[in-house]
Amino acid sequence: MRVVTVLLLTAAALAGAGGAAAAAQPQRAEQAQAFPPTPQDLFEELFVVVQTSGIFADGKVFVDAVPLSSPATILRQYRVERPDGPAALKSFVEAHFELPTSPRISMLSGRN
Repeated sequence: MRVVTVLLLTAAALAGAGGAAAAAQPQRAEQAQAFPPTPQDLFEELFVVVQTSGIFADGKVFVDAVPLSSPATILRQYRVERPDGPAALKSFVEAHFELPTSPRISMLSGRN
C-alpha cells in the first residue's frame, strides 16, 4: 500500500479578543490500492515471455491460469531454470500453474 503525504489546509477560528486563524497543519493520509496486482505485476518477465512466445493460441490462457504456489516462488524458480525454447517454457508453465480448460459447447441439432 502506498503512503501518500497529503497536505490538508485547515483553518480554525480562535476564541478570544484577537480572532486570529490558526496556521495550516500538514497531515499524512494513506491511499488504498484500488485494484489487485495484475498477472504482469506478479510474474514480471515470466509473464512477458509467456505472452510473447506464442505457446498458447489464446492470450487469455496464462492470464486466467491459477498459480500452484506463490508468485514469488514461481518467479524465483523461473529465474533459476530459465526454460529455453517454447516446449520447455510450456512445460514450466504447466508444472507451476493450473491452466483453464476451454469450455465445450455442444449443440443438439433438431431437438427441442
